[in-house]
Amino acid sequence: MTISTIYNVGFKADNLRNGMEHTYGDFIVICDADTRVFSTILTNTLGYFRAPAVAWVQTPQWFYDLPAGRRLPKVLREKLGRPGHAFGRFVEKLVGLHTIGRDPLF
Repeated sequence: MTISTIYNVGFKADNLRNGMEHTYGDFIVICDADTRVFSTILTNTLGYFRAPAVAWVQTPQWFYDLPAGRRLPKVLREKLGRPGHAFGRFVEKLVGLHTIGRDPLF
């Protein structure tokens, strides 16, 4: 086992160190596994490195609540009235609760 593989032991800092020891690029973008970056991240950040004193650029991160969704009977009631609500309840009795508009990874 080499020294570089010893550092990669399940902690973020060790994994970053190990990754930096094995890369040859001029720039490194570090993101968490659940980060969704904008497609313009490099366009909007690389320009800062034109200044000789800049060695590190950090971007803001936004958090938001995921939609809980709405139950099938309620959605069908809005679209079809009382018969839609009754049909939605019937479907849920057959297949279980069903939520419309909910994030599947929530």
